[in-house]
Amino acid sequence: MNIVKNNTHFNSQELKSLFCVIHNHIAKYHKLGKLKGWNILNVFLANKVKGRLHSGCAYVGYSDMLYGLKKEGWNMYLSINRKESIDEIIQLFGHELYHSYGFNHKDYPDAKVLFVDWEVDRIKAKFGKELTVKPEPKKRLKPINTIWKQIDDFHASTTRYEIVKSPVDDWYIYDIDEDNIIDYCTYPKEALEYAKWLESESKS
Repeated sequence: MNIVKNNTHFNSQELKSLFCVIHNHIAKYHKLGKLKGWNILNVFLANKVKGRLHSGCAYVGYSDMLYGLKKEGWNMYLSINRKESIDEIIQLFGHELYHSYGFNHKDYPDAKVLFVDWEVDRIKAKFGKELTVKPEPKKRLKPINTIWKQIDDFHASTTRYEIVKSPVDDWYIYDIDEDNIIDYCTYPKEALEYAKWLESESKS
């Protein structure tokens, strides 16, 4: 398992160690064994700044993990707010890891809360510490009429769609409600216009 990009306020090595503990717990206590694609699991971590505290998506099963790795450079995407608790991160990664195992939501023991209390406590005990949170960086003033300002304004006006820059230099629109990627765009302005159209259609 590898973290290919970390834009969150959390330490990459600590998150990687926590993810390994979660994987070992699922392998043993959920009786799923080692994930077939564990060695090719590449996780992209985004900093969640708008809407819900966290969101995520993952390619389902080994063959789709290979496809995602080739297409995106990652096969699991997690968007995490700096205020996230370790309990919430445990549930989020476990939920997406179940997708990597090949499960769809209908196959989950509980799609909303994967781990019961004793499991979360055991995972935290095995991990053995709290996650380090990096201090909030000083905000730099942006020119008023930039595409970045327009995207920020759009994020502030919607709780459903998120415009994300991928590691391979294109842009995609993520549907928070449906937990999937809608489409890819070459330029941020193109992605913004498409997302605005989707938002207007969802309200009509």
